[in-house]
Amino acid sequence: MGLSRSWEISLRWNYGSGFPFTPNKGGQELLDFQSGINYDYLYANGSLQMILGDYNSKRLPEYHRLDLSIKKRFEIKRAIFELNLSVTNLYDRNNLFYQDRITGQRVNQLPIMPSFGLNISF
Repeated sequence: MGLSRSWEISLRWNYGSGFPFTPNKGGQELLDFQSGINYDYLYANGSLQMILGDYNSKRLPEYHRLDLSIKKRFEIKRAIFELNLSVTNLYDRNNLFYQDRITGQRVNQLPIMPSFGLNISF
């Protein structure tokens, strides 16, 4: 690119096919019958137990992202400075982290995330 040795630019693209997962078939309420005779079983809320489908029968969506890093190195007197700029998930892809089994809410991984840094060596 015609840049001097004091510059460093890197791109990293990550790709992954969707991981297999076991889907839910449904859920059932479990009541605790250990609480004794004074417990109100008619109106109490039990704990939710998920009923799972076939093991690893579904796949999550594919995953990909592009990361960019730019580094500038320079010297002032006896100190060496490295100025860093990086951007994770450059094109702001909504990669699935997980989906809540109870609510069905989708939770994504990192959004576009810039960061800056300065290293000083002397």
